[in-house]
Amino acid sequence: MDLFFALARATGTMLVTLFGAITLAFALISFAPGDAIDSLPDSLESRASLEQEWNLAGSYGSRLVRLFSDLAAGDLQTSLVLKPGQPVDTMLWSPALTSLTILSLALLLAVFTSMATGASSVFLKRSAPARLLSIFSLLPVFLFGHILITVINQFTWMLIQGESIARPSWFALPVESSLFRTWLAVVVLAGASASVAEMHTSFHNIFNEIRNSDYVLATMGRGGSITPHVFANTLVPAVSLCVQRIPVLLSSMVILERIFNIQGVGALFWYAAIQRDYPVLMGVCLLSSVVIIVTRWILQIFELFVDPRIRLATT
Repeated sequence: MDLFFALARATGTMLVTLFGAITLAFALISFAPGDAIDSLPDSLESRASLEQEWNLAGSYGSRLVRLFSDLAAGDLQTSLVLKPGQPVDTMLWSPALTSLTILSLALLLAVFTSMATGASSVFLKRSAPARLLSIFSLLPVFLFGHILITVINQFTWMLIQGESIARPSWFALPVESSLFRTWLAVVVLAGASASVAEMHTSFHNIFNEIRNSDYVLATMGRGGSITPHVFANTLVPAVSLCVQRIPVLLSSMVILERIFNIQGVGALFWYAAIQRDYPVLMGVCLLSSVVIIVTRWILQIFELFVDPRIRLATT
């Protein structure tokens, strides 16, 4: 019963947070200068009718109520100018799959890399890999991406001119769509903007605490394996770190997808923002909010079932 109430509180928190995120996002879009009608060639003649049709007229409160009523009915509305008349939910499926795939791979790469460097610095006393990673992680996404694309393109072009290699199918970046371009985007997202550096610091502290615990010291003194104990005590922190990094990585997707010419939700948000297509913007904001909130809800459930200390604290 106590576990049920803990899950109920987590669900209630998730719904309240989602309501607040949608309200804030709609406020930012509503009070920003300009609207979708401004991008039309005959905006002056058609403004009066389009304001009513596109829910651009009236007070912020009335428009917000209409938005929530549509969302409650499962209607994300249709695109205004980006792809006129096309339902927003159908526009989101393919870009969302692309972006979430890159995001998931970047998280896995960041976690395993930071765990490896953290364990190496604590148990093997090797700090060189961590220092190297920290240098690259200081670069922001846009700079890291541009440097990587420029270096690879220049080096590949030099080899092509020297007839050392045939022109690769992915050349030149980022014009050609390829698996190589996708993996480069994953590497940039995982390593840039201090993602790996911050996760390495967290894992270093976790491993250091485990290394100095009485149980591990006693096990090492007996010559036993400490791997099961280390794994058991890093499972929950690893999942928690992944969930904490999701908002940061999601916000980076807008720049990343523009740099690598990837048609995900980040690029969709970019184009919709330029043309003030607020239903598409709200669709992307809603999707991002749901991803963040649901993953945190899953984390709370995971912690309740895996970590008995958290379960006891909720009783």
